[in-house]
Amino acid sequence: NLYLDVYMDVDGTTSIDPAADIAAFLLSQGPKVDFTVREVDNAELDNLVTLYLRKGRFSKEKAEEIVRTGAFDMKRADVVGDDAALATEDGSPIIEATAWRNRKLEFVGRKTISRYGCYACHDMPGFETARPIGVALQDWGRKDTSKLGFEHVEEFLHHHGEPQGSKFSSTLERVAEATKAMSAGQDKNGDMTSDEVDREMSAAFFFDSLQHHGRAGFIWQKLRGPRTYDFEKTETKGYDERLRMPKFPLKEDEIEAIATFVLGLIAEPPAPEYVYTPDDRAKNRLEGEFLLAKYNCTGCHVVGLPQMTFAANLDEITATEMTPADHANGLAMLLKLRPPQQALTGEVRPYVVDEKKLSLPLAKLHGFIASKPDPEEDDPELREYGFDVWETADFGTGDGAKRLLPGHRVTFTEKMLVDYQAGRGGDFAEWLVEDLMKTKTGGNRALAWQSSPPPLYQEGFKVQTPWLYQFLLEPTKLRYTTVLRMPKFNLSEKEAQTLANYFAAVDGAAFPYQEQMPKDAAYLAKQETDLAHIGLLKDGETYLGESWKSLNGPLCVKCHSLGGRKFKVSDPLKDIQGPNLNVVQNRLRADWIKLWLYKPTWITPYTSMPLNFPKNNLTQFPDLFGGDPDVQVIATRDALLNYTRLMEDIGPTTYAPPAATPADGVVPVDGGQPKVDAVPADAAAAIGGESEELFPPTAKAELSSKSSSVAAVIGEGK
Repeated sequence: NLYLDVYMDVDGTTSIDPAADIAAFLLSQGPKVDFTVREVDNAELDNLVTLYLRKGRFSKEKAEEIVRTGAFDMKRADVVGDDAALATEDGSPIIEATAWRNRKLEFVGRKTISRYGCYACHDMPGFETARPIGVALQDWGRKDTSKLGFEHVEEFLHHHGEPQGSKFSSTLERVAEATKAMSAGQDKNGDMTSDEVDREMSAAFFFDSLQHHGRAGFIWQKLRGPRTYDFEKTETKGYDERLRMPKFPLKEDEIEAIATFVLGLIAEPPAPEYVYTPDDRAKNRLEGEFLLAKYNCTGCHVVGLPQMTFAANLDEITATEMTPADHANGLAMLLKLRPPQQALTGEVRPYVVDEKKLSLPLAKLHGFIASKPDPEEDDPELREYGFDVWETADFGTGDGAKRLLPGHRVTFTEKMLVDYQAGRGGDFAEWLVEDLMKTKTGGNRALAWQSSPPPLYQEGFKVQTPWLYQFLLEPTKLRYTTVLRMPKFNLSEKEAQTLANYFAAVDGAAFPYQEQMPKDAAYLAKQETDLAHIGLLKDGETYLGESWKSLNGPLCVKCHSLGGRKFKVSDPLKDIQGPNLNVVQNRLRADWIKLWLYKPTWITPYTSMPLNFPKNNLTQFPDLFGGDPDVQVIATRDALLNYTRLMEDIGPTTYAPPAATPADGVVPVDGGQPKVDAVPADAAAAIGGESEELFPPTAKAELSSKSSSVAAVIGEGK
């Protein structure tokens, strides 16, 4: 399930066994210890088998006969329960001593597992329908106290009951001291804190209840020391009659909370008006959180971004500027996906900068550390952090406000760091990134992240729910840069469906099904008509045909297997293979693809994918849609989402754009705009003819109004 098959190294001569390597690594940790294997005493084994058989349906004589002769006298198919371990297929006795001994070991093992309820926490074949070993709690709050076995627990608490290292020798002494302190008014004169008063008075209450054989006292001590109720009783109890509940490492407030909950279980449902009935979105979020914990998804993946709090010198904070290559349409989509958040907290702290005392505002940003201070650098002014912003952040309001877009890197000295809060999840990924920087990527943090488990931040906006459902059931290899694969967790279909819905529910995205407008015949026909009307499609050209050329041009194929052509490596040390594009049509959401094509680093700042359709380059594919990059972005997206159809209708295609030069023969520099025939004014209507509903109403956030100066900085309205 973990894909730990033996494989050959790149040299083709060395066999690598991941399972053996993992075992060797684990055994190498800590001091070397020789574990002595205890031999099973055959006489004790026979005694246990006899004991369990007698507890079942056999007399002492019959149980001893079975153990002695190896004859169970029943066919295995006719035996129900653990006794089947002793029976043969045809009911014949087991003559061979070793085989019979192994059967007895299996029988005792199954009985022991059943006795201690190991299957309650672990998935164990053969115990799927086993009953819980504990008593039912659904009506415990009404349980008759005469049925509670207090035994000698009061005597135990008179002499014991407090953890090792406590200043009290017994619970009785602790309660007596607390009562004495309260009588002396120590709770009022400040000798006891409010927390101490609450803790000690709670203990006194439960202890008093236990002395009077109350339910509250019984469950309180049961949670503190489950097997203390066997005090001075083991001499008269059989081995299989002793208490089995383990002692959990619960704190006193947790014990009180659990006791309060169980005391409230009275086998009567609450009135309907007091029952929380979540809608589908909330229900999937709640159930998904449980599954995230059950399968430890956050052990590898970041699902909530880290937060960096630092003292911001606003004079040194530079706003993100829209370059001539950036698309204004893409920016509008970005601000819907990641609405601006105010970075300044309103708190100010004093700092000394360049020997000047300054009061600097504190700011909070969400993203990932890009660089850390050099441990060998002694100059505090050169010990800097780099932080890549993943969410749109505003510094201030009004005319002087500055806006940072995702992908913007902020640097500040170590002394300016106020607090760093790790993201939710991703501990393994964070460790792996640091390790890969040392062993594989030569210190390149971006490449290390590309080789690690990806963050699942806003995963619901990214992937289609039906695809994620199938992927969770049968994980497949997507990225060629990662150094390990996602394991198969053997989720049930219901669990996979809930997890797939969870990510969409958290992000406010549509689920369980998504509208795929670029596959709709009416949409494709309208695109073709509108583009032909404004001259961006010539006679004889079709919208999907030209879109297929845009996808199969000399851009995507550099890093992806595409249209029947496999990715070719020219430089193994530099070339990065991206995911195969044949899965995009079922995997990614239409608007996410479009925003990704507009500018990949707005979504994932550490990606190696470049901006392939710059706004200011009208000569890249001059014969496709009049060279308009906006239309080419949408067309490429639509080709990806109609991939199978185009492979069947058109087949493998290699598109080579003509060698275009500007009309005046001058190659533009510094992002300058070359001279080309003007695109008709109503081209925007054609390329925007599709719905720009990036997210459903539940996911939309009201964009804060910005002044004209801020709009100019980020390029709004350009």
